[in-house]
Amino acid sequence: MHNITQANVGSLDATTLVFEAQNVLGYANGTANAFQTGFPDPIPANYVAHAVSTVGNYGELYQRHLESIVPRAGTDNALYTDGGLLYAEPLLSATPSSASLLNQTFGQTYWAVSAAGTLKCGVDPDDPIFGTVSGQAHGFSVDLCKALAAAIFPQATEATIMSYITLVPVTPATRFDAIISGSIDVLASVTVPSEGRQVSLQMTYTRPYFFDVQAFAVLANSTVTSLAELDQPQYTFCTGVGSIAYATARAYLKNAVGIATTSTSEAMTMVLNGTCTAVTSNKATLPHDSRFNIFGSIDRAPAAMFTRNGDSQWSDLVKWVVDGLVIAEINNVTKANVMSYSGSADEVVTMTSNLVVTNGLPVPSNFIARAVSIVGNYGEVYARNVEPVIPRANTLNALYTAPYSNGVRGQVFADVLSWNLGTTTPVVATGGRIGAVVSRGYVICGTKQTVPGFGVVQPNGTVYGFDADMCRALASVLFPSTPIGNIDSRIQWVGAPGSSRFDLLRNSTFDVLFYASTITIGRDVQYNLTFAQPVFNDGAAILVNSGSPYNSTSALNVAGVKYCVV
Repeated sequence: MHNITQANVGSLDATTLVFEAQNVLGYANGTANAFQTGFPDPIPANYVAHAVSTVGNYGELYQRHLESIVPRAGTDNALYTDGGLLYAEPLLSATPSSASLLNQTFGQTYWAVSAAGTLKCGVDPDDPIFGTVSGQAHGFSVDLCKALAAAIFPQATEATIMSYITLVPVTPATRFDAIISGSIDVLASVTVPSEGRQVSLQMTYTRPYFFDVQAFAVLANSTVTSLAELDQPQYTFCTGVGSIAYATARAYLKNAVGIATTSTSEAMTMVLNGTCTAVTSNKATLPHDSRFNIFGSIDRAPAAMFTRNGDSQWSDLVKWVVDGLVIAEINNVTKANVMSYSGSADEVVTMTSNLVVTNGLPVPSNFIARAVSIVGNYGEVYARNVEPVIPRANTLNALYTAPYSNGVRGQVFADVLSWNLGTTTPVVATGGRIGAVVSRGYVICGTKQTVPGFGVVQPNGTVYGFDADMCRALASVLFPSTPIGNIDSRIQWVGAPGSSRFDLLRNSTFDVLFYASTITIGRDVQYNLTFAQPVFNDGAAILVNSGSPYNSTSALNVAGVKYCVV
């Protein structure tokens, strides 16, 4: 995204780069090696740059291993800025919280919510699009709380759903302390997922449910209409304390005076009374009315739902409720038809039937269908809350299947709602893996070893391919003092059989699996695994001999024809 490559990463002048690119190089506030990663030693502040210096950026890896097999241009594997689905949450640090992390066990949050009879949901106060207005339930985030409550409380109906929810107002300054301490069960306020919040604050977050940018709002009659005009010492900008927005704005505005407020709404009030020239925040949370003029776009600002680390069962439930609303829209399942669906689409059959085993939680097997029956699918939630202010067409908030238009590709995407048969006993994860790997002196990587482009064993025993270079990038971060040419000495390569790769990962035969594996609800919940962002977007295909009459799914789908599944 920032044109940082293997060739230039070691020679760039960080002071000339945008905020996030400085973080890649390990800088913070213009100081080298000051970026707070939240990871333990020996992982360095510039760990991302270290990985790039070892294997290159994503585009370089793709070019080296996959371009000759699957050309990247025009595919889902292009950057989101080029019409693809390759997107990353912002690389931003976070100040550690002073709150004590609630001591959790596997599944504890669900049982606490169930016993209390209410879901404590953190939302933005006085936000007509996402949060509440004068304390009344309203907005996109509130609908997400309703969807989650519908999954937890099978007796709830559309008319009674709010009796099972406690909406807790949170601000940028209080939201993480609230989730960390257990004052809320889930954080649904507009909150940007980032590396610092995941690692330093020990948060788990869903796939972004809304894609936005950081922008500025000034009074409609203000003479300030651009960032350049705002960046003068006589002008001020305000934003909520605890927000990423302040640090990001500070990197772009060197001369304007920054003021931290208790909330975005307070900052807006200060603009109205003349105390601040501008307020900066996620564009969707700024006031979209005739009193203000909105300009600027300085950083991407997606929003996700947050849960505490330590209870993966609860986090999985929250994730799949959000993904389920998207899956419903993809498959044209709506609030009106979800409970009467009679089609045969695999994901919808899974959604509306008793096929999903929820790993020990007594939530209904059709919990996603219940959520849709209460609030509708993702598109219905968007249309009800956001469409009047921010039309969805030709934005990142369109479905990924929407036509590529005006240089914009929709990024609303969900993992696959498919259930795995096989191992059903969950393995509860234990911590300390980084320390164990570093103490051992090498990382054990499970990879394909016979698939050109992804992983092929070389005569010297190392593995060459896209997945293998991902492992090398990880090893370079874990062992930063190892010269690039010797990084393979820090890796033990283990062939990962397709049929048993997840069981081998679960029993620690290897530390990490780089295997081009599809993310599904079964693998997430049933196997209790954690996945990185998708690194390669693909679809299933059928291979036949050249000239075969069975050259389509319809031609193949006849009695007596046999096919093999790999």
